[in-house]
Amino acid sequence: MSESLRVRTRVGAGLVEVLIAVVLFGLIATANLAVLRQLTLRLLSVAAGAARYGTQSEAANYVASVPYDSLVAIATRAGCRTLSTETTRSMVCVSVVSGSTTRTVTVRWIPTDTRIAPDTVVLTRSTAPSGKLRPYGTTWSNSFTGY
Repeated sequence: MSESLRVRTRVGAGLVEVLIAVVLFGLIATANLAVLRQLTLRLLSVAAGAARYGTQSEAANYVASVPYDSLVAIATRAGCRTLSTETTRSMVCVSVVSGSTTRTVTVRWIPTDTRIAPDTVVLTRSTAPSGKLRPYGTTWSNSFTGY
């Protein structure tokens, strides 16, 4: 047999196959990056929600447990403080407004990340109990509408 009749066997992949593989890998990686970005943003918002909930409930529970007459002392210490957690830096501002028979305490949570909405809790304390649902004269309202 002559050498010209031998069948040549291919060894390895050609340039076209390699280019197709790289393009397919790039498309799949791009789709996965979009999913990972959404997951990362959701995890950040969950962490911010946990920070918001913890910070506001700490301040609100403290204000709700203080006797009505002692709320004046909170008014002298009212103001803002900066908090730093692992994921969310924020400020918590507390203000107290006294009325004739009520005192309104506002707790405002302001994150430094502009993608996260700020939140406000308003507690209204009265001098006497105001019924079975509010035995200590405290009403709550919250401006949080979602992430």
